Amino acid sequence: MFDSDEEEDVALIHGRRDVWQGMVNGGTRAIGHFGWRPAANLYEVDGGALVRVEAAGLRPGDYRVRLKGNRLVVFGERRVDSPPQAVRCHRVEMPSGRFRVELPLPWQVDGKRADVAYDAGILSIFLPRS
Repeated sequence: MFDSDEEEDVALIHGRRDVWQGMVNGGTRAIGHFGWRPAANLYEVDGGALVRVEAAGLRPGDYRVRLKGNRLVVFGERRVDSPPQAVRCHRVEMPSGRFRVELPLPWQVDGKRADVAYDAGILSIFLPRS
């Protein structure tokens, strides 16, 4: 379940390596290759931290979760396509394309024991304390 592209990185979810290689150099806001930033909550829970990221419409392989030092990075791509019968679009509020969210963690965590789940459009990541 885990891979390691660089010494300080622990990959928690496997994605499409060909798409994601070299995309991790952006900042914490939507810049460069990343078009939007999903909302995220960081909670302190018994034994660690729980992060929840609002990311409706993702499929396995659409996102990656990484631990870079003491920062959690979630990035990927979401596609919200127009229906084929659409003549024109009058309103667009659902962001589409590449995204990235980066959160500093309040303490050291053990990425090898992390638990990642995706349900009902919410990506939940439990990171136990080291």
